[in-house]
Amino acid sequence: MINKAATEKETVRSRVLGMMNRLPGARILQEDKKILDHLTASSVLEQSPSVFCFASQEKEFNTWPLLAYCLQHGKELAVPRCEARDMTARTLPDLISLDRLRNGNYEVFYGIMQPGSSFPVMHEPQLCIVPCVACDPDGYRLGYGGGYYDRYLRMHPDMKTVAVCRTCQIIEHVPRDIWDLPVQYLCTSTGLWKLPEEREKLCGSIRN
Repeated sequence: MINKAATEKETVRSRVLGMMNRLPGARILQEDKKILDHLTASSVLEQSPSVFCFASQEKEFNTWPLLAYCLQHGKELAVPRCEARDMTARTLPDLISLDRLRNGNYEVFYGIMQPGSSFPVMHEPQLCIVPCVACDPDGYRLGYGGGYYDRYLRMHPDMKTVAVCRTCQIIEHVPRDIWDLPVQYLCTSTGLWKLPEEREKLCGSIRN
């Protein structure tokens, strides 16, 4: 039996990834700088002693300055490690380990830099910075199709969640299944928005 939502997700994913790949380099740098500024100025990040954040690749929002910021400001930082269908948050102790991760000195999982199995697990992060291909004003996100974050978020219901994306990745409605969970916040170049409470403000910022 064909899953209609899965088919719609693939269509949207392909369309938005195409737009991401066509973004000019100057536009990417401009939006990423604004996103980083909104995140680092937010009480959401400030009040979270432990942060679980993805290590960006290719055309994603550039998280490497954010990862360094967290370590420089005394936060416990973890990045994903994936094995088969499971994802764990693995703690990076310092900037040296972050630099080694970025340079590919540990492991690579489907093109994504990740720590080795010897890095300790962060069991209950207070905040998770979530990647997405697309997100809508209700907080529903579309990932890359592996389901790693969907499974992880369901296992950590008390964790604060922030999706990060550029404005071209915000769409009216993300196709969803009944088990999909929305994120609590969306950070774009226009601000950090609590969803769904601030959905109208988010939509207004995009239109303007």
